[in-house]
Amino acid sequence: VRKKAMINLYGVAMYSSPSMMEMLSPHQRENPEARNALLDAARTFVSSSHTSFVVEMAFKADAKTISQAIAKSAARRYSGPEADVAVLEELIFDGVQSKGGQATKGMKFRFDCSQEGVSVCVDGDDQGEVLCDGLGAAFVDVFMDEKAVSPQLVNNCLDTWCGSGIQEEKDNIIAKLSQAEKKKVASAITKESTPEPKPEPEPESNAKQIEAEKNALVESKALSLKEKATGVSFNAKLDDGLYLVGCGVRKKAIINVYAVAMYSSPTALEALTPFPNGKQKKEAQVALRNAARTFGPSSPTTSFVLEMTFKADGRAIAEAIADGVKPRQGGSGSDVKELENSIVQGVAAKGGQATKGTIFRFDCTEEGVSVSVDGSAQGTVKSDGIGSALVDVFMDDKAVSPQLVDSCLDTWCGKDLFVAV
Repeated sequence: VRKKAMINLYGVAMYSSPSMMEMLSPHQRENPEARNALLDAARTFVSSSHTSFVVEMAFKADAKTISQAIAKSAARRYSGPEADVAVLEELIFDGVQSKGGQATKGMKFRFDCSQEGVSVCVDGDDQGEVLCDGLGAAFVDVFMDEKAVSPQLVNNCLDTWCGSGIQEEKDNIIAKLSQAEKKKVASAITKESTPEPKPEPEPESNAKQIEAEKNALVESKALSLKEKATGVSFNAKLDDGLYLVGCGVRKKAIINVYAVAMYSSPTALEALTPFPNGKQKKEAQVALRNAARTFGPSSPTTSFVLEMTFKADGRAIAEAIADGVKPRQGGSGSDVKELENSIVQGVAAKGGQATKGTIFRFDCTEEGVSVSVDGSAQGTVKSDGIGSALVDVFMDDKAVSPQLVDSCLDTWCGKDLFVAV
């Protein structure tokens, strides 16, 4: 329980892998080393890739109060930028706001902590993930270190698993295996520990054939899509061999500013195939984002096509796009300014107004971002990292069009795009 004075604010539970419980089993409850073992196992993400906390409110609190309380506890233990904790606070706040602004009794929060960061869920709805090294460990420390906000949770973990005999029981099971079973286990271990010989490099002609078959398979499944809110349709494929991943809308208040589509290579689409449609959405989004922004040899370009559905001044739309890139790009501010100027110049060439039907295209690569307005090339902003930053504008956990992300996942998750070799 998390208490403030005489008030029970919330109940809290910690979940982790069997490996972590196994690490506690040799320790006696009274041994001070048991707590250190628990903390190390939960926060290092070695024996267990995730440690999760489920919090259920037992007392009513408003969105600002509960989000600030949790964020402040994490901030005291986190040595990274304050902005990371601010994003965590915002995710919690937004989740509660979406439920009416009050964390009422019975409301549940889930925090999944990993090496990559912390993901937040409120009453079963994913709010996003703060991707930053160290924040996951800091969040574990809130509940597990010497100043843990719930000493009862720490004590319960130790009481439940110290001296549980899991390790001894596992050893006994192994000891009871028949000789034949032991040989099977030994054989399996040998196979796992012996590196397989490296396959011979495929002949170039065979590799090209596989690539052609994969493209044909994607082409057979690629479809044109109509964005629901705006009625704008996008072709299934661009002329340079990029395929439609999904489409969405950029909204400001109640205004649909533009429809947007993402196009990428078969390799990027393949990143979504292991995820069942409608499930593991957070993991699928991360996989798609990584595939779209890394620009490997098999997926060198990710493109975004925007069609205006609301009239805007050229400078206004350019600044809006640049403002989305700026916080996501670690390079020179002059690079973002160059991107902004390319958009302004393109709109100026057609009268200075991005009228309804104006089409922008942004081709993102490792080298930078190429801009075109209504089919007229405006040049390329050559800067390392700006291509990935523009992808993040549409694909990270603060994406400007959540509908685009959802459309990508709905369209390609679970599709079989693997070619037999």
